[in-house]
Amino acid sequence: INRFFSFGRKKTQCSHITCFFTDLDTYKTEYKDMEPEAILELVLAECEKFHLPNPTLALFSGRGLQLKWLFDEPARANFSNIKQFEDAQHSLQVLLRKFGSDTAAKDLSRVFRLEGTLHTGAKTYTRNLPLPTCNRHTFSKLHLLLTELVPAPPAARIKEKRVKKEKVQKIRIQKVKPVKEVAPKEEFARVKLSLAVNNTSKGNKA
Repeated sequence: INRFFSFGRKKTQCSHITCFFTDLDTYKTEYKDMEPEAILELVLAECEKFHLPNPTLALFSGRGLQLKWLFDEPARANFSNIKQFEDAQHSLQVLLRKFGSDTAAKDLSRVFRLEGTLHTGAKTYTRNLPLPTCNRHTFSKLHLLLTELVPAPPAARIKEKRVKKEKVQKIRIQKVKPVKEVAPKEEFARVKLSLAVNNTSKGNKA
């Protein structure tokens, strides 16, 4: 979805951010028996309720909907823009939660299906769905709108980092094996020699 300057897909290898997006697992929701076009109409009505622009592209993935809000110009993937991207993605997932927005499918390196490919699990080919409008959007304006609708939870992120740090420290402590205290060889030798002398002396008295 986004642009990378190498074949890897790590966050540090991203060069430009091209869109905000969401993967709606509608098959897990109350809308699972509806046609994808009908579900899309409900999604667009939800967007209108929040004064959120329509997505630029909508694809039926075989089991759900994949939506993209493309930018008029890709945003450079620097620290500030990546943080804004992550905050906006969080807001988007929350806004469309009832349609099964996949909270694990919001990362910078996400890959989506292409139109006309086969979803082997659903045995269905993907297809683009028609939209009343398919405008492109400005990265900064759309980010501002999304984060005003659903503010990013900074406290939650700090807590998550703290929990991860504690887990790492716990794992490191578990990996450190306790050292067994072993008496020096000379001390063992003296003890054995003392016992041998005592036993001999008792034998002589008998």
